[in-house]
This record gives sequence, structure tokens and C-alpha cells, in this order.
Amino acid sequence: DFPLATLYLAVIGYLLLYQKTGDEASYLLYVAALCFLPWMKREGLVLWFIAALCGSVVLLQKRARVSRFAALLLPGLLIILLWQLFLKSAGTAPSHDFVPASLATLRTNLSHLVPIGRAVFAEFGEISRWSIFWFLVLVALVTQFIRQRNTQYLLLGTALVTPIAVYSATYLLSAWPDYLNHLH
Repeated sequence: DFPLATLYLAVIGYLLLYQKTGDEASYLLYVAALCFLPWMKREGLVLWFIAALCGSVVLLQKRARVSRFAALLLPGLLIILLWQLFLKSAGTAPSHDFVPASLATLRTNLSHLVPIGRAVFAEFGEISRWSIFWFLVLVALVTQFIRQRNTQYLLLGTALVTPIAVYSATYLLSAWPDYLNHLH
């Protein structure tokens, strides 16, 4: 997880640098690093989607050409598609820890959302493990956003909070009898 987190940090860092300075090298490094997210690990697919969405917002702000969006999205989409084709051709078995995603499953398990949310927030408040780290992160992001009122801190907050929310929500699809045990 550490290499994936480091790569994600680089992706978001280069994106924010590009947003702030318009530096072409930062944009190219962002796109290059972004391509590796879905390739590294299954969880990287979620991070790729979030970072690509954040990059699309930045490109919309800069009124970029369509070719910029293509350069941003196509390499990652190609890697995702080729990896899925490889897995299918290799006959790999799906994970038995999660049920296939469907609207019916999500509707059935929607009541699990509140207990999952409580468990995640309880983890953030675990002083013995995290000290006051997450509290300070929240205070820093809110303070900077209020002081500067620019989208850079909004994107940074989105890049931080969205993966946590998405990864937590995947436990709505847990195949374990006790989904909270699976979460922990």
C-alpha cells in the first residue's frame, strides 16, 4: 500500500502544481504517474478514477482542448481495459470476499452504510493509533480553504476524502456474514 500511496501523492501533487503554475512538465508528470495507478494494484483503479476526475476539473478550469482530456484519460483507460482482458483470458477467479455489484445488492445493503460510517469515523478518532493526525488534517484543509477560497484546497480535500469514502462503501458488497468484521 505504501508504494501506491506514494504514487497517488505524486499524481495529486503534480496536478496541484500544474493547476497553480500551468507548468507543462508538471502536467506531463501528472499524466505519466496517473497511468501507473490502475496498473499497480486493484485499489489503484479507484485512485485513478478520482485523480482523473480531479484532473478533468483542472482542465475544465483551464479551458483545455479535447486532446488534453484524451491524453489524460486514454492511457489509463487502455491499461484498465488490457488488464481486464488479461484477467479474463487467464481465467482468474473473482474475489470471494465481495459479491458482484448490482443495484439490488446495494439497495439491500444500504442499511449497512451508517454502521460502516460509524466504524470509519471511530477509526479516525482512535487516538492511540493516530494521535490527532486526522483532526489536524481536517483543520488544515478547512482553514486553508476558508483563508484562500480557491479550488486547490477543494481538490486536495476531494483527493483525500473520496478514496476513504469509496473504499469504505465497498463493504456494502461484503460477502462476509459480519460485514463490520470484514471492515475491521
